[in-house]
Amino acid sequence: MDDAKKGRMKEMGFENWLENVFWVYYKWYFFLGVFLLTVLVLTVISVAGKDRTNMRVTYVYAETLNQTQADAVGKMVEARAVPENGRGVVRVKVEPFPLADEAGERKLYGELEDPDRLIYLLDETSLGFYRAMGYFAEAERMPGLELWIAVRDTPVILYRFEDFADQGYTQEQIDESNAFLIERHGRRVQAARELVDGLLKG
Repeated sequence: MDDAKKGRMKEMGFENWLENVFWVYYKWYFFLGVFLLTVLVLTVISVAGKDRTNMRVTYVYAETLNQTQADAVGKMVEARAVPENGRGVVRVKVEPFPLADEAGERKLYGELEDPDRLIYLLDETSLGFYRAMGYFAEAERMPGLELWIAVRDTPVILYRFEDFADQGYTQEQIDESNAFLIERHGRRVQAARELVDGLLKG
């Protein structure tokens, strides 16, 4: 603002200038500026809050945790994984589980029944142990690694009408919820299988 405009604004008084000059001559510039600022803020929020799909890979090892190989598989999965809703990013967490606890007791039975754990990495000893019990017959060796990979399709736990009878839900509503759970789980299992196939083909 030049000196003449500043002087004129001082003579008129700020409120008078705001009402008779700014609002008459500059209001559209003001509205345009507010609009552009709003678009910019919403864009930044959208990028910063980009949808994230979190994926777990369960890594079962018998004796030694091979962190280098686990990290390598995590990066490969992250590079190939497709977000669940088709947009955003996928964050992969490779969760290591020893085959036995400190007392030498075999474990991981609970994790094997978790329907959200789909992709498993196993070393040779772990694979042999679980295959003897009928698990992971379809596991295949990862190219260039000493690890096997498999997808385990554990059915989801469905809602039961008796669990929600006192909350006013109908059997039809329970059935709709269960259908949604089954359909979503099926999509996740299919996506996991396609992902593992891609990893095995290199």
